[in-house]
Amino acid sequence: MNILVINAGSSSLKYQLLNPETQQVLAKGLCERIGIDGKFTYKPQMEGKQVLDAIDIAMPTHSEAIQAVLDALVDKDNGVIGSMKEIDAVGHRVVHGGEKFAKSVVITDEVMHAIEECNPLAPLHNPANIIGIKACQQLLPGVQSSVEATLLAKMGERGQLGTKVYIDGPLALDVAINKAAAATKKLDNPVVGDADCLVFPNIDAGNVFFKSCTKFGGAELAAMVMGAKVPCVLTSRGDSKKTKMYSIALACLSAK
Repeated sequence: MNILVINAGSSSLKYQLLNPETQQVLAKGLCERIGIDGKFTYKPQMEGKQVLDAIDIAMPTHSEAIQAVLDALVDKDNGVIGSMKEIDAVGHRVVHGGEKFAKSVVITDEVMHAIEECNPLAPLHNPANIIGIKACQQLLPGVQSSVEATLLAKMGERGQLGTKVYIDGPLALDVAINKAAAATKKLDNPVVGDADCLVFPNIDAGNVFFKSCTKFGGAELAAMVMGAKVPCVLTSRGDSKKTKMYSIALACLSAK
């Protein structure tokens, strides 16, 4: 697991990309004079990679600073990772009230509101940190889904979702449904290669999987919205008659 750690200030941003499991720092550096003329420092911790020391890069806002960091990390010749998909989580240093937070937490709307309430404690740093958090959410939209998947897996370990439920994630699709793929990647637990239920990070990903099964695999599936007060069938105009019938049948069963 690789974690990008961000420490945003009013006109600067320090960063490190590290692997907490191996305790290896892959790269670190500094963005300075954000909103002025922009100076960028990049120090890859791998042999053969070039250090960039206070080079000129336009950084009107923290968004451009974080984009410069990401570009350097995945640079074809001088980067330390192959793509941004290798960043599993982003950690932010913020000033907060000890009464609300006593440890690291997953950033939610409620957490962001609580951080904003602490702005008077650090008027120069917290607003910048909030900008940095929002910029990372925009530039790395896939990271949050990885965090949510990890959180669900941890809840499963604690028995919060049932005593006989095994949950793992985030997992690649081949690892979730194919034991040979899981063995090749040296993963072994009750879920990998034998998953009974697949949870996708958003409706777009789920829709791609659904359409792939029906259009490429010839599958006949059923679809409905879960968690609604009444059964809600979710089908496409292009679905087959069987898929539509199965969806209605599933909704009727859920209503009992």
